[in-house]
Amino acid sequence: MKKVYIISPYRAVLDHHEPRSYAEHLAEKFARNGSHFIKQLGYFPISPILAFKGIYDEYKERSVIDQACAALLLSCDAIYIVNTPFNQYSKGIKRELEIALQNNIPIIKEDEA
Repeated sequence: MKKVYIISPYRAVLDHHEPRSYAEHLAEKFARNGSHFIKQLGYFPISPILAFKGIYDEYKERSVIDQACAALLLSCDAIYIVNTPFNQYSKGIKRELEIALQNNIPIIKEDEA
């Protein structure tokens, strides 16, 4: 089964919403929605937000998170970028997209699905 890396914002949501518990819930909701969409297409969704929930501290372990995300992304067959109002603020999305493009990992787009 094809593995699809789910790209969705996390830190950008935390930085733009209070309280933090609501921001975390919202970021996880974006990741879950993207994962459900990819699952419905018959692919296996890989979401670092859902996989690393409660494991890493976003503000203290950012470089470790970046390494873990890159390792997961490089093990996938494609990426899917969840469309949210926070994408434009997300440095993580920009990094992940750059990694995918540099490694010729295709992007699954909603209108192509």
